Amino acid sequence: MNKNHAWENLCRIRSFYYEIFDKTTDLLSNFSDQHLLKTLEEREGLLELVEKEENSIKNINSCECTEIKAEIRNIVTSVITLDKKIAELVRGRMKEIKTEISGLYSTSKAAVAYTLHRRN
Repeated sequence: MNKNHAWENLCRIRSFYYEIFDKTTDLLSNFSDQHLLKTLEEREGLLELVEKEENSIKNINSCECTEIKAEIRNIVTSVITLDKKIAELVRGRMKEIKTEISGLYSTSKAAVAYTLHRRN
């Protein structure tokens, strides 16, 4: 494989990962359920593009283009760190939802008891 071609593919991969990083950073600063879903869908599309680029350079010699590979590795590590923060936010949101559901169940039980009591 031509080293220039591999370099171009790696540059595109780096660009996709930077987009993922930017979208993830934006999600952290503007976290909401809707934004989470939108961001995950966008990231999925970008990761599919990364996979296509990676498949086209699968047999590249591991010592070629080491600088850009190291940069990509650093971006991926940064995204993983951000993902851990997002996971914490999602866990917190899930606890909130669980509390809301429990509240609805309690309210529902109280309403049923009240209704039964009024009928008698």
